[in-house]
Amino acid sequence: MTGSRRQDADRAAHSSRQSATGPDQKSSTKTFPHAAHAEKLAQPFDPWRFKAVFPDRWSAFLRAHYRNAEHVAHEYGVRYQTALNWWQGAHRPSGQAVAQAALTHGEGLRACLCREEAA
Repeated sequence: MTGSRRQDADRAAHSSRQSATGPDQKSSTKTFPHAAHAEKLAQPFDPWRFKAVFPDRWSAFLRAHYRNAEHVAHEYGVRYQTALNWWQGAHRPSGQAVAQAALTHGEGLRACLCREEAA
């Protein structure tokens, strides 16, 4: 595709996206695949809190789905010490490991990461 054709295609795609909500409007309603997601958003999401609890939630996920740290090291292709740090909740994984977990354990990962805090 030549440069001008590609620009025309990009403009057409952009204008069709704008026409759904109007050129100067932003959609005020969001659609969610599950009603539970909408309910969870009624409470504000605190990224700092999530960052603080993430290592423990990751550890809970690993303990629920793997036998031990050695099994984790093998499945994720990391050193045993890295897997042990995850297992113990001492460190967070990289994005690659989280993506791999999401692809292989989708709902199981979601359940561990999105669980409600005990009151």
